[in-house]
Amino acid sequence: MNNMKYSGFLIAVVFAGFPLFVFALPLVPCGGSGQNPCTVSCFFVMVDRIINFILFAIAAPLSATALMAAGIMLVWGGSEKAIARGKDILKYTLIGLFLVFGAWLIIDLILGNLLNQGYYGPWNRFPAAC
Repeated sequence: MNNMKYSGFLIAVVFAGFPLFVFALPLVPCGGSGQNPCTVSCFFVMVDRIINFILFAIAAPLSATALMAAGIMLVWGGSEKAIARGKDILKYTLIGLFLVFGAWLIIDLILGNLLNQGYYGPWNRFPAAC
């Protein structure tokens, strides 16, 4: 019976998250009907779109949901086991967010300084538009 609660919650989260995956369609900026041929810069634009989709459309809402679940467990936990589980969820969610966005920041700073000859600028804006 306990697994039924979790499976119902999982199904609700999946159906609530479907609008996020609709935004995944324009990840590939070229091709299609042949009017816009693919170039090398289109590959880098696609990689940038995939990274932004993973960071901002998947990681941020998922971590916000985990932080809310941890807060509910901490406030209304009831038992020591639930409170300890809420603390673990909170700790690991914050560590994960720090790692994901910290890695993005490090790459952004390194590539921003390497690719722009000494001044910081947007490294993920490519000169040839797709």
